[in-house]
Amino acid sequence: MQIKQKWSGHLIRFMVLALSTWCFHPTDAKAQFVGNPLIPKEGKVIIYTNDAKGGHHQVATVADRNNISADRRQPGMLCTVMDDGTGKTKTFQLICKDLPGELNDNANWIAFSSGASGGTIGSFNGNRPITGAYYKDVNPGTDDLAKWIEAVFYPSLGPSASLTATPSGVKEMGAAGSTSVSLSWTAGRAAATEEITEIIVNGTNVFTASPAAGASVNGTQSASAGNNVKTTFTMSVKTSDNKTASASASIDFQWKRYWGFASGGEDGVSFAPTDAQILALSGSEFGTSAAVSKPVTPSGRQKLVIAYPASWGGSKVIVGVNDSTGAFEKTTRSFTNASGGTTSYVIYVQKDNTAGALTFSVE
Repeated sequence: MQIKQKWSGHLIRFMVLALSTWCFHPTDAKAQFVGNPLIPKEGKVIIYTNDAKGGHHQVATVADRNNISADRRQPGMLCTVMDDGTGKTKTFQLICKDLPGELNDNANWIAFSSGASGGTIGSFNGNRPITGAYYKDVNPGTDDLAKWIEAVFYPSLGPSASLTATPSGVKEMGAAGSTSVSLSWTAGRAAATEEITEIIVNGTNVFTASPAAGASVNGTQSASAGNNVKTTFTMSVKTSDNKTASASASIDFQWKRYWGFASGGEDGVSFAPTDAQILALSGSEFGTSAAVSKPVTPSGRQKLVIAYPASWGGSKVIVGVNDSTGAFEKTTRSFTNASGGTTSYVIYVQKDNTAGALTFSVE
């Protein structure tokens, strides 16, 4: 009986020892915590700093920073905002006394600075020539020392752009259809211009490679312009730092006025010049209104002829300083120019011949 009791006692002590070893062995211990900030994990404990008092918190927005509860605020704590309202990350420090009123005052969140008075120092492009002049009352907009120096003394320059069209300028109104145009373009870099990244000519990106600093690239582009309608072609050049240049070229279409002397019979005899005779007159030019003043000289005794589009208006012919409208026969008829364009023209023909030079005006 005594032996049995001793054996039972040893068995009980063994079971207690085994149970305690299994439950409390350090390598198998699992911390039991309820809720944040302590998160159980195999062999260690992770603390969420956003749930701790003070320290360094990380939040999404400024509003989230302002919503940090009072029991988690501590003077000197830091809070990094992932979007400060401009899409950038920014760190703030709570600068205040350890008093509830000051801890809860969001105006005490101050942009954090590491204390370096000169700001950060980035890479510096010292290869460009000095392009900046003396800056007064100008904020370079950066606390990066290298960027500050570049902004003041070494700002990059924009690219250059040139565009010409052939044909270009003003062309004579003609038949319906289109006119083929060749566009010649040039894009250039100054010594202080960043690399070119885009060249758009008449809506097409013709960029292949950036020229070296101080050099340029050029090429041609085919285009077309509708007849009798002003067409403007454009090009743009952009650099890696988003500086741009642009250029344009245009082709326009206008009607012409014609004037000069023609042989048209005796004085008082009606004379109706043909289209060919009008086109052969000594003077012609593009225009948009009837108003004009021109000197003209006959070769012998001839009659003055003036012709222009009826849409331009005009109702008087002045010779010298006198209203001489009554000395001319006025006709309005269809006229076809050398380019095949047809429209209504007003044609003034002097009734009598003139042998001397004169100056006429149309009003």
